[in-house]
Amino acid sequence: MKYWILRTSHDFRLADWLRDFNWLSDDRLIDGWEIQTRDGEPEPGDYIFFWQEDTPETSGIAAEGKSVALPEIFPMAGQKPGYYTLQARTGKSGGERQTAVKYIRLCLAQPVTERELESGETSKIVLSIFGLKERMAVIPEPVGKYIEMLLRNRTTMIDLTYCQT
Repeated sequence: MKYWILRTSHDFRLADWLRDFNWLSDDRLIDGWEIQTRDGEPEPGDYIFFWQEDTPETSGIAAEGKSVALPEIFPMAGQKPGYYTLQARTGKSGGERQTAVKYIRLCLAQPVTERELESGETSKIVLSIFGLKERMAVIPEPVGKYIEMLLRNRTTMIDLTYCQT
């Protein structure tokens, strides 16, 4: 199992995308992301953290998901272009592959910000990937576990384990 971080495009409204659909309680909803990474690609069971690039106060980790096997179709694929603030994205820009994700935690009110990650090496490791061309990279397991702990301790998040009855 690996931990990954995916930097979403600054022109994609990730919080709205996560808020507008019932990602956590509808098991049929699997999200698809085009990824570009030099670290291989996520395998089913790997954790993926989603970094939303926004203002300095609101940029941060807005969701956690688990990589799952690619489905035949992504049920919400047709809706995604409407969540870009600039021109709609169509197709891959070259060198990108598709990955499938089932969300398990959403931080919709306030993401885990850069300031919260500033605990020694954690911030340096996470933020160092943002200088790369790739939008996705593997992060060390201790950093992944630390981010999981931050997410689990939030009171402003929705967690799949608490939503299911």
